Amino acid sequence: MTGRRLRAWILGSFLSVAATFVSGQQEAPAHQCLDDFCIGQNISSHRFDDVQWLVPTKLVNRDQCTGHNCSPEAEFPGYPSDASGAFEHLTTITTFDMSKATVITASTLGTLRKLRYDCTHPERRVIGIYRSKPSGYLTIVGLRIFPDGLRVYRLARQFPYRNQAELISLSHTVKSSYGEAILYYPYLTSNAYSDVIQQRKDGWFGRSSMFNPKDAADNTAELVITDPTTRRLLTTSSDLTAGEIGNTPSLWYRPEQCVRNLPLQ
Repeated sequence: MTGRRLRAWILGSFLSVAATFVSGQQEAPAHQCLDDFCIGQNISSHRFDDVQWLVPTKLVNRDQCTGHNCSPEAEFPGYPSDASGAFEHLTTITTFDMSKATVITASTLGTLRKLRYDCTHPERRVIGIYRSKPSGYLTIVGLRIFPDGLRVYRLARQFPYRNQAELISLSHTVKSSYGEAILYYPYLTSNAYSDVIQQRKDGWFGRSSMFNPKDAADNTAELVITDPTTRRLLTTSSDLTAGEIGNTPSLWYRPEQCVRNLPLQ
């Protein structure tokens, strides 16, 4: 094989592999998708523009902070000033497990698409909350920072039910879509993690609350889909109720700007 042909073959092989990788990122298996949101999907996808994002106002957390360390330039070092300034308007909520998460809103979606790294909070959680149409089910899209921006690593949906028969019906409906990829958990799903790890499942379905016959609104089941590439990092010491993975600094991108002392401006 001549040098020219060899170079052409290498280039062709590279492009073929690259095309396969991109295709794999865009066409996730059906058991890793929900409402056309898929594990690994980048926040730049037009799908994020099609949703009416919700913000639970009672949980909105606005920290009162003054001084240099509170400025966007200090909070998000390494970004151009016009980009870091936009981060100042991100909305943070305190979730039910008392952890904090940045939420997607229509007004800050463009800003979140600029986020490539976060020096001060490398594992910053970003979530999008919406109601599926026409069912009205509450659904949450969880994203984490990767080198090319925010990507979906977790999908969750709450299903209300009024009795055991409705719960069984929901389970059959979910199983018809996701098959054996999902663990169908007979206990409270806050304890599902160890079985998901051991059985190498991509998520779970089951009751997220104890059954309350006196209050139908209090009875919910949940479907959670997790990223199989980070599933191996799940541990029983992770926050079970929040569905969090452990500290995994090797996964998250920390550029040079994050590992050296930046001079005060």
